[in-house]
Amino acid sequence: LSSLIKYSPNDTQVTLVSEMIQRPDLKDNDRCYLHYTFAKMNEDLGDLDAAYNHYVAGGKLRQKLLSYDFKQDELIFNQVKNIAPKLKEFAFDKHIEAAINTPIFILGMPRSGTTLIEQIISLHPSVKGAGELPYINDLGGSIARGLSNIDHQSLLKFRNSYLDKINNIAEDHFFVTDKMPQNFLFLGLITSVIPEAKIIHVKRNPSAVCWANYKQYFKKDIGFSHSLEDIVSYYKLYDNL
Repeated sequence: LSSLIKYSPNDTQVTLVSEMIQRPDLKDNDRCYLHYTFAKMNEDLGDLDAAYNHYVAGGKLRQKLLSYDFKQDELIFNQVKNIAPKLKEFAFDKHIEAAINTPIFILGMPRSGTTLIEQIISLHPSVKGAGELPYINDLGGSIARGLSNIDHQSLLKFRNSYLDKINNIAEDHFFVTDKMPQNFLFLGLITSVIPEAKIIHVKRNPSAVCWANYKQYFKKDIGFSHSLEDIVSYYKLYDNL
């Protein structure tokens, strides 16, 4: 709710949250929410030191609640890089039977502007805006990381399963956008197995995108975003990949 409001000094919600956050009986999850809320409030009020301190406190709690360790992401990036050459060996050529509905992947760092790009593209009558679809990771994440068998049959199964999923969404549209930002991890898989796909890589100033991630309380598990050190390190992994 705090993200919907521009706070002023006399707002009663500011006083309420400042009192609530002092309670010793709060669960970590509740305290974490309040830290992010109070950070937003203080930012609106111009007290940037207080805002920053609450972002730090909230981020530490969030990483604790997620049991996050940066090595988890380092491992994924290394697996993806190591398996990419093998995926290329099995790559389908562009003469494969084309998809009924062509996917448009809009990807990049979270908070880079993928939502805006999807909104623009999906205004076209031939494009269905499908939002952040989990299918690439769910159906092919283990392949892209080398955790499951890689051969023509497994890749064809992944291709057909993914295309079936978007066909069910497409309705009467020829193109379907998939704007899961972190599909950038699976570009090797996508380009090898869905060669007709369109790919839009959205880039934003690194400082701006890292800060935007750091301030955001993500509902989903994006553990790297809750520490400035981790978000900068993650950005470097992304840029290198």
